[in-house]
Amino acid sequence: MEISKDHTSMSVEELMIEEKKARKEQLLVSVLIGFMVGVLAFAVVFAVIGKEFRLVSILLPSAMVYVFYRMAGRTNQRLAEIRAELGRKRAV
Repeated sequence: MEISKDHTSMSVEELMIEEKKARKEQLLVSVLIGFMVGVLAFAVVFAVIGKEFRLVSILLPSAMVYVFYRMAGRTNQRLAEIRAELGRKRAV
């Protein structure tokens, strides 16, 4: 995750490159969230079938889903800012 940049001083080409990076990051975060939800589902099913409840096997994936969800929110916000600036630059 990058530190917030000033998108107003960037050219259209630079903004398009930043947009591509943000979209790739958005896809990666979505895949990671899906993977962690699968791990969480597996842990819950295993806990029910195996009759062994391990809190760590459920809390760790849950925490990771939360972290990735917050990361996705920041990425979406950055992508919206980039797209808004692209719209302003293209309108001029």
